[in-house]
Amino acid sequence: MSRLEEIAWEIAGRMDGSPLAAKLLGSVLRRNKDEGYWNRILQSDLWSVDKRDKNTIFPSLWLSYKSLDGQLKHCFVYCAALPQGYIFERDKLVQMWVAQGFIPPSGVERPEDVGNRCFEELIDRSFFQPVWNDKYRMHLLIRELAQSIGSDEFFTFADWQRGIPSRTDRHITVRTDDLLLLEDALVNKYLNPKHLRTIFFFGGYKDSFHFCDLLDSLFQQVKSIRVLDLSHTCMTELPTSINNLKHLRYLDLCGNRVRSLPRDLCLLYHLQVLNVKWCPLQQLPEKMNRLMNLRHICADIVTISRISQILKLTNLQELENFPAGKSNDINALTCMTELRGALHISDLHLVKVGEAKEGILEKSKHLTSLWLSWDSEGRGIRQVDDAQTTLDEEVLQCLQPHDNLKELRIDSYVGLRSPTWMLTNNRLSNVRSMYLIGCVNWQNLPPLELLPELEILEIKGVSLPESSSSDSKGNPLALPTISSMYISKCPNLRFLGESLNQLFLPRLFELEIRNCPQLCLLPDLPPTLTKLIIEDAGLEELPTIWNEGLTDDFEVVGTGSFLPTLSTLYISSCPKLSTLSIGLFRQQRLLRRLGKLSLRNCENLKSDLAKGFRALTALKELTIFDCPNLLISHFYVSLKTIEISECFITQGAWSDDQNPILQAIETIKIIGCPHANFDEDRKLNPVDSFKHLTSVDHLYLVNTSVLTLDLFTKLHSLRILDIDGCQRFLTDQLQLLHLSKLQHLSIRNCKELPYLPEDLNTINFLMELCIENCPLITALPQNGLPPSLERLSIRGCNPLLKERCLDDNHDFPKISYVPAICIEGESRTRIQINKVEGRILPTGTRDSTLELLVGDNGWVTHHENGILYSFDATKCMFSSGNRSEKLRMARLYCENETVVDLFAGIGYFVLPFLVKANAKFVYACEWNPHALAALKHNVHANSVADRCVILEGDNRLTAPNGVADRVCLGLLPSSECSWATAVRALRAVGGILHIHGNVNDSEENLWFDYVVQSIQSISESEGLSWNISIEHVEHPSLLLLRLSLQSRALEGRGRRDGAGAGFFASAFISAMIAKLVSKGLTLFPDRSHHKQKLDWLNRLLPRIQFILTAAERLPRHFTGEEHDLLTELKDAIYAADDLLDDFEYKFLEPKNRMNKLLTGSTGVDRLEKTVDKIERVVKDFIRTFSFLKSGEPEHHDQDTRETSSLLPPAGVFGREGEVRQILEMLERGENFRYRSGFGVLSIVGTAGIGKTTLAQLIYNHEFIVREFPMRIWVYVSENFNVRKLSVKMIQRASDGEQLQLLPRKDYDSLEDAHADLVRLLTGKRFMLVLDDIWEEIYFEQWDNLCKPFRPAAKRSVVLLTSQIQSVAKQIETMGQVTLSGLDMDDYWRLFKHCAFGGDDHPAEHSNLGKNIGIGETSKKVKEMSRLEEIGWEIAGRMDGSPLAAKLLGSVLRRNKDEGYWNQILQSDLWSIDKSDKNIKFPSLWLSYKHLNGQLKQCFVYCAAFPQGYIFEKDKLVQMWVAHGFIPPSSVERPEDVGNRCFEELVDRSFFQPIWNDKYLMHGLIHELAQSIGSNEFFTFTDLSRGIPFIPPRHMTVRTDDLLQLEHKLKKNYFNLKHLRTILFFGGYKESFQFCKLLDSIFQQAKSIRVLDLSHTCMTDLPSSINNLKHLRYLDLCGNRVRSLPQDLCSLYHLQVLNVKWCPLQQLPEKMNRLINLRHICADTLTISRISQILKLTNLQELENFPAGRSNELNALACMTELRGPLHVTDLHLVKVGEAKEGILEKLKHLTSLCKPPNSRFLGESLNQLFLPRLFELEIRSCPQLCSLSDLPPTLTKLIIEDAGLEELPRIQEKGLTGGVEMVGTGAWFGHQIPILQAIETVKIIGCQHANSDEDHELKMPDSFKHLTSVDRLYLVNTSVLTLDLFTKLRSLRILDIDGCQGFLTNRLQLLHFSKLQHLSIRNCKELPYLPEDLNTLKSLMELCIENCLLITSLPQNGLPYSLKRLSIHGCNPLLKERCLDDNHDFPKISYIAAICIEGEVLKSK
Repeated sequence: MSRLEEIAWEIAGRMDGSPLAAKLLGSVLRRNKDEGYWNRILQSDLWSVDKRDKNTIFPSLWLSYKSLDGQLKHCFVYCAALPQGYIFERDKLVQMWVAQGFIPPSGVERPEDVGNRCFEELIDRSFFQPVWNDKYRMHLLIRELAQSIGSDEFFTFADWQRGIPSRTDRHITVRTDDLLLLEDALVNKYLNPKHLRTIFFFGGYKDSFHFCDLLDSLFQQVKSIRVLDLSHTCMTELPTSINNLKHLRYLDLCGNRVRSLPRDLCLLYHLQVLNVKWCPLQQLPEKMNRLMNLRHICADIVTISRISQILKLTNLQELENFPAGKSNDINALTCMTELRGALHISDLHLVKVGEAKEGILEKSKHLTSLWLSWDSEGRGIRQVDDAQTTLDEEVLQCLQPHDNLKELRIDSYVGLRSPTWMLTNNRLSNVRSMYLIGCVNWQNLPPLELLPELEILEIKGVSLPESSSSDSKGNPLALPTISSMYISKCPNLRFLGESLNQLFLPRLFELEIRNCPQLCLLPDLPPTLTKLIIEDAGLEELPTIWNEGLTDDFEVVGTGSFLPTLSTLYISSCPKLSTLSIGLFRQQRLLRRLGKLSLRNCENLKSDLAKGFRALTALKELTIFDCPNLLISHFYVSLKTIEISECFITQGAWSDDQNPILQAIETIKIIGCPHANFDEDRKLNPVDSFKHLTSVDHLYLVNTSVLTLDLFTKLHSLRILDIDGCQRFLTDQLQLLHLSKLQHLSIRNCKELPYLPEDLNTINFLMELCIENCPLITALPQNGLPPSLERLSIRGCNPLLKERCLDDNHDFPKISYVPAICIEGESRTRIQINKVEGRILPTGTRDSTLELLVGDNGWVTHHENGILYSFDATKCMFSSGNRSEKLRMARLYCENETVVDLFAGIGYFVLPFLVKANAKFVYACEWNPHALAALKHNVHANSVADRCVILEGDNRLTAPNGVADRVCLGLLPSSECSWATAVRALRAVGGILHIHGNVNDSEENLWFDYVVQSIQSISESEGLSWNISIEHVEHPSLLLLRLSLQSRALEGRGRRDGAGAGFFASAFISAMIAKLVSKGLTLFPDRSHHKQKLDWLNRLLPRIQFILTAAERLPRHFTGEEHDLLTELKDAIYAADDLLDDFEYKFLEPKNRMNKLLTGSTGVDRLEKTVDKIERVVKDFIRTFSFLKSGEPEHHDQDTRETSSLLPPAGVFGREGEVRQILEMLERGENFRYRSGFGVLSIVGTAGIGKTTLAQLIYNHEFIVREFPMRIWVYVSENFNVRKLSVKMIQRASDGEQLQLLPRKDYDSLEDAHADLVRLLTGKRFMLVLDDIWEEIYFEQWDNLCKPFRPAAKRSVVLLTSQIQSVAKQIETMGQVTLSGLDMDDYWRLFKHCAFGGDDHPAEHSNLGKNIGIGETSKKVKEMSRLEEIGWEIAGRMDGSPLAAKLLGSVLRRNKDEGYWNQILQSDLWSIDKSDKNIKFPSLWLSYKHLNGQLKQCFVYCAAFPQGYIFEKDKLVQMWVAHGFIPPSSVERPEDVGNRCFEELVDRSFFQPIWNDKYLMHGLIHELAQSIGSNEFFTFTDLSRGIPFIPPRHMTVRTDDLLQLEHKLKKNYFNLKHLRTILFFGGYKESFQFCKLLDSIFQQAKSIRVLDLSHTCMTDLPSSINNLKHLRYLDLCGNRVRSLPQDLCSLYHLQVLNVKWCPLQQLPEKMNRLINLRHICADTLTISRISQILKLTNLQELENFPAGRSNELNALACMTELRGPLHVTDLHLVKVGEAKEGILEKLKHLTSLCKPPNSRFLGESLNQLFLPRLFELEIRSCPQLCSLSDLPPTLTKLIIEDAGLEELPRIQEKGLTGGVEMVGTGAWFGHQIPILQAIETVKIIGCQHANSDEDHELKMPDSFKHLTSVDRLYLVNTSVLTLDLFTKLRSLRILDIDGCQGFLTNRLQLLHFSKLQHLSIRNCKELPYLPEDLNTLKSLMELCIENCLLITSLPQNGLPYSLKRLSIHGCNPLLKERCLDDNHDFPKISYIAAICIEGEVLKSK
């Protein structure tokens, strides 16, 4: 894969297969193909969000939003003003954006166009989802994102909203019908409307007067409004105070009852949009034309016509309707140049003579659709005379449109001629749709050839002259673009050939012909047609499809077009049509895609199709109406729906002998058919006719009196039965029992039906019964109706029936339970109680407001989820709103848990916990007496009273303490009053709180933080050391918190436990104390008091190190005291380090004030206090850990993940049995296991068990290589992405394939990828390995992936590996191989190889243990060395895991000390529960523990970087040095030490190399680093909920949300004072705000050593950077910083400054003061700007040094630390005598010096060089170079271009020995080894003299014996080669012989080519016959013979039976004749599926 694909693969793997995530983030990445940008997306902290806590797509949402530019962000967030589920109209929303000024005006393009582009981009980025037309919806999650971002500016006022808007709100949405509530908010000033810019009303206010009054009050205050939406509010009047809204730009009054608009509206000069659609406006203000900025007015035609002088509104963008004549001057349209879209100019008949002027529309270049109507009211009748005809022609001539027009419609034009502009080239060149309607006199239609883009043509009511079908020369017209043609109301049209028959319509898809009664003949139809409708025509026969050149393979030969795709055929009202045997239905093979067929009102149509419709294999719907003579006897099994009226139904229509024909039919509708069974020969029989109709779901019978229900008793799946007017259908009272699934029954118009069937009650699923117009029915059935009935409707029946169904009458008990009843229009609906609202009483209880009107009591029972809830509805409330949460509670696993419900109510959550979740015990607290009564009843009714204790009273008094595993707080709107009670109720070890609360969406994050802090505070006050984190959020009202005493889940980070603390403390504390002592003694050599304490500390260092090392092996977590002590010790050491650093900083200042500092009391006091604190803590530390007596280290390595098909270089140990098992399965696999032609075999096992290695063994096995010509290896990993996997397959499969794939770099669609994959796999047997599937595969995914496999050769195989058993079971067809650990013999060999190395252990022990079995251990151990004994025991503990052997073996191999190996063996980590931990985990910890202290620090520091971060070696090492992990040394540079540390971590597999100096850390190892450093490292993300429990030392910021970060800082959630690292990963486009935030941080974080601000888009670095006195590493790379502050020069500790890719214009003057600067990364120009750069003597690199100018060349002599390359430029500026000798002499570390060469010829300068290790040599553009010296044998690449060489150089031979040796002249092989043994494709063209040299004559044994892998052989025009030279090519699959006359010399020579599949013999004009042994080619699938004139017959022995395609072209005519039917050679080819001879297709698939 390319690097971008690798990154994309990792990103995709994190999105859990979410389609929305893929769309959102994919659209972001598609716009920026920069690798760094993709890496930032990949490394975003947002991926670390707890996926149980938020929808997994949430990170993608934030990343997608952040990638928007400022304008798009404005537009997107504005959508927060609109409610959830709102259907967005594109134009409406864009107009609002423009009104708000989000789209500023531009002189170049309209704001609407810019807005549309913004909208399109948001669609493209999946922020909107299209619904229909221009309607869009916003996904719930995306809208929540908009709301959360805009929470400070957007507010929703609703009935349920209790919050008060803030003063910052600018946009308000009103969602209430309660005007009093809204008015109260205004009066009490809850709403501050002064600053509002948007008001949306969503409500219907029937009290219009009151609403108008409220608006009037509102308009007095909201004077800044830009957008006002009052649509559909039922208002009747708009207040005149609207004139106060001077800034109003958007006003929507749509759908109101407003009859007039106030005059003051005309004062709103800013108004841009006015929507009065669907308003019954009677009048408009006179001065509407003053609204000169009005751009859009939405109104009906009548309203538009009332606007006086509308054409003064020259900014109007649309004018859908313009009525000409009357008061409107049509010529004024000339000024409306901004009009666009569609324009309908109506009432053109009112334009007077001479009134219209030419060129009216010529400048309206934005119009795309023009409708010119002379009869807008549709009268259809106009008084036509010559004057009117001339006037119409004159008007039409003046309405010439711009040539941008795309649609033209002319209606009711009565002119005779076309205007001149229609007869001119290019005027209509862009028109795609033309409609000519009712133009009855038009004689010369515009020539269609002048419309090159025409796609749709409709001609209605127009005379069609013959000239329209030919051009000016009478030639047939070619109209290749027309796709749809509609012809109607042409009464005189007799033959379509007179007008359109000569048209060539190669792309016609739809043809409709209606109301042409004289039309009797249609021409052949084009094969592209998909829809044909013929109605009311005089056709005598149906047309046919043009089929010249068509084959059954759906291809038009030579054209690339396809077989007809006709899918809809509708024939109606064709009385002359009498036969189906002529025309279309004779071509049923061409109608394979016909899905809908309708034949109506063809009374003379007869059935004369012998095979009926059986060939219509795709037919789904059939309608035959009023065709009484039509009898169809056969159908195809695919038919789903059939509608029949007035026709015969025969027995043959439903079944065919023994085979059901209509078994899949689902809907039957029979209308009429009175003669259905009058034909005695075909009489309907229930068994013979309908027994196969088993799938019928809908049955409709209308007015068919001869059918009875007993004919349909086999319809067991019938769901809907509709009986209409079938008098005798229900003949028996007991006949419905078989219709067991019937749900809907309708009985209508059965006027002779006396009663309903008595067995109606037996239909157990009947839900709806409708009885209409059955006057004889007087009663319901005696047995009643089914209990499942939900709706009953009785209408038009006997009055007695209604009377019997009334209350207390005979039939009322039979229907009393039915919820919805309607009898004779009167509805009687029973109400089911779903929600009983409550009120809160003064007592605090919540009671019902329901009143009992009838009955004794209000007790009801509600069934939900198998639980009974009983309560008194008049006293208790009941809410169905918490149903989803009750279901969630029921799904919890609480079998061993005790639950406390503090607000039990009637048992909402108590009962699900007990009944469904199986809680061990529940304490239910409740104080409402009515709810208590119901609760007591309910626990007994649900049989759970024995596991529930009900505690009456206030839960704060009654709740138990310390008993609960989880506590439920289900009180709304808030349960905060009982949070402390809940904490006390939990057990001491913690548990789970379920907290409910009503929270605004915009305040959700704040509430989360508040809850976490509150619970944390409460727990601490109770003396509990709990770690709080959010585990689950259930919208809208539930927050689930998980509290754990020992677990602290801080944003996916590690645990706060003893192990992590101790492991890191060991590395950190020891190193820091050593550093502290060293630095203190250096800085204060004369301070005896300090020196004494520091010496004491130095002496204690070994003891401290010993204790820390011992602490690591504790088999328990640290206690709180131990943990706190470690933390205190670290804090003290950090403080001392900072203090000493401060002193060191003072020494570095130019004006040294150190003495003053030290003599002053402040400095001494600080130092003394710090040292004293360390002394005290160290003493406590030693005392606390005095019980420790020993310590031991431990260790682990990790391997790289992405796999390939190559075997490991060291070979494979074991697995012979599994290999043999799989090969046997493949060799002997039964055919039934190869479903769809291929089989699926799976290898399953735990991680590291060897699944991939086994797959590699299989993949490379000689049997697989031989049997599977195509092998493909694909690594799957986390994300099973079908498109990406398909692309990978193409890349692997196409290697070496000579196929022309589609010309594209990327496969943007799965369709494209599958198309190429099919081409690659067709006809080939393949093996596909899908390695390492990590996740469940959905069936749809697997099915999609496998679609291209089906054309492949049979018995192909897919081999997959996975850890997940269910994946294998779901898709495997051949079985699975489950891997366990290696057996001990093989495992010991592998472990020895890893631990001792290939040659590293003694030879005498090399075979020891090889055959040791478990039972022979004691005997063999005696023969081992001591190390092998220990190794044997260690190996026995690893369960045979190969990965464990490699990991731990690499640790042991580095230290062969016996004691060290014993420590590994005796480590407590081996006792870990392996069922609970991955087998690799002990090895991970052991690998870490056996690092030295320095390596531990360096490794754990990597926890600061995000998962998947690409590490740069130099950058990371510089950070280590900056933190002091690599202490300074006089012997070597810290960078060199750091590089060694890095290399060792690489060697131990902690890092995995990628490319150059880029490395990746495996996920498990990164998690290890995070868990160890959990208390030191913290990551802040958009989704951060937790608060660092201990102030972190290193912080990573992974958010673009500056407001959130600023909020957290202001609230002091982070203690920046102790920070030593800040890494920013984000792009902050609001640079000013980011700079302000940094300034705030720099004021506090004064201990920072490393600051990474790279690629943050910042433009300024705050001057407060000078506070960071300790800063050593500053990265500003990739920012827009143009200058650095002067204060930067005071950072004297700074070692690294990276300003690469920053457009710096100037640098501070005193940069040379940064005397500790070691690395400066910048471009040449920036370097040149540093004044006196050579004062920076510690610089390690200086790639570019410009000599001359201000830089003194001689000063380079002092830069002795420079290393690597140095480019000294501008040497021409050095003056005479300025340079001194020996300038660079002492620069011993320089490795490269760039200066211009002096030599002219290569021979003069390099020819004498001895280059023993030269690998590459390139010589270009050296025309004078005539010779080269001998080249070294190491050379791998030589390029010589444009040189004067007379002869090629030689390779030095002196000293060369064996190996690959080229001796002799054999071009195909060497004497020692075969050279071309792996070659797969050979193509030889020409080579006429290939064997003319007798010394080198080609002989098969010597020349071609090694070409054993050749798959394809192409021989072209080489007459000297013969086939017997190639008989050893056993793997040959394709042989192409072209023009090789003597190649096939023997008639029996093909037997050896057993795998040959494709044979082509071309242009062999002297070949007399084909080889007789062709029939022996058992695998041959395709044979092509072309231009072989002498061949007259096929071989006597025939052709192989495997042959599927035969093509013969350009051969002797006798050969074709012999192959025709019944001739000599026909039997030899009769079985072949596809045959083409001389261009004639004889057979096809």
